[in-house]
Amino acid sequence: MFSKCKLIADRPNSKIIIGDDCRIHATCIHAFTEIIIGNRVLIAANTQIIDGNGHELMMHDPENRIHSTDSGKPIQISDDVWIGTNVLILGGVTIGKGAVVSANTFVNKDVPPYSIVGGNPMSVLKKYKEM
Repeated sequence: MFSKCKLIADRPNSKIIIGDDCRIHATCIHAFTEIIIGNRVLIAANTQIIDGNGHELMMHDPENRIHSTDSGKPIQISDDVWIGTNVLILGGVTIGKGAVVSANTFVNKDVPPYSIVGGNPMSVLKKYKEM
């Protein structure tokens, strides 16, 4: 839990943008395309945020999977989000403003604003009215 954060912009033109007043503990942020983290975001330890798979699926030619590369899909984490420990966030998702992602959640789809999500598969546990 006290490891350093890892920021990896892995491809040409990939971007990691982190807003103001964020607190990020022992997290790996790995961008193939773009990962945007808003303002006042809290990210607990052992979280993995990765916008690509590294390789293409290539079920038609699995022998050559090792030679393929995935292009990734951007991730957007909006302002005032709180992400618990041991969360995995995959490419192509948006986490809405004010949302809370509970510990040990697998995030592979969008998270509504002002909601609490959790689990594997992820589900909305509670939704609050937008302020």
